Amino acid sequence: MSRLGYLQRGFGSSHHFGKIMLWICILFFPVAFGFWRSDRNKTVLSDSADSDAPHLPAFENPANPVKVSNSELPVSEIRFKRSTRISNVELMTHEGKSILFRDDLVSEKKVVINFMYTVCNGICPGMTRNIRKVRNELAAKGVDDITFISISIEPGSDTPEQLSSYMAKNGIENKPGLSPWIFLTGNLEDIDRLRRSLGVYDPDPVVDADRRQHGGSLTYGNDRSNWWGATPALQSPELTVQTLLRHLSSDNRRLPELAAH
Repeated sequence: MSRLGYLQRGFGSSHHFGKIMLWICILFFPVAFGFWRSDRNKTVLSDSADSDAPHLPAFENPANPVKVSNSELPVSEIRFKRSTRISNVELMTHEGKSILFRDDLVSEKKVVINFMYTVCNGICPGMTRNIRKVRNELAAKGVDDITFISISIEPGSDTPEQLSSYMAKNGIENKPGLSPWIFLTGNLEDIDRLRRSLGVYDPDPVVDADRRQHGGSLTYGNDRSNWWGATPALQSPELTVQTLLRHLSSDNRRLPELAAH
């Protein structure tokens, strides 16, 4: 008697044997298929590591699910710069110089950006005081390569002369050892376009149009390393200094505290 015959005999009848074999197939086929899929996925992941996909961390590059280590990424391998989303509007400095915002002030630089206006009686005075303290604390640590940029959201009244007067009134000057601080004015539509490209706007258009309700954040970025973020302008200057040093001090995409790992 064949082995199949013994199995059929043990299960009673060919009818019962057939039903049992059917259930075995139903139960074990998904498991076998899962192992096959797992092997296939390993192959796909392995192949993608050698593909032409941008060399960005996996969470930024859905086309490349391979886990990327914390090793440094040369700037030459960063194929997408976040700064390309920033409007390259033409504005005017407090010295009356015409500039292109992205090309002249952001490209390959470290920046901290806020929006304000000179006659603001709300959060603007506090923001200006905090930025001044942050700038001085950075200078005490030997840091003078972060450009601070304050942009007026009332450009109709904030002329270059008015901005220069505001700087003098608040004891703001540019001198060796201090990071540069530039005040900007220009066309209101251009400034609003720039503000929105930086994500500094209220989703409610009525609130967004009311200059008295403008936000109090500092947008910071290092265009060389492609790190960008935002932090409250009215938090303690010490916290702001820690944030800026943590994210802007390195020109690669690895956070300073990960350097030893």
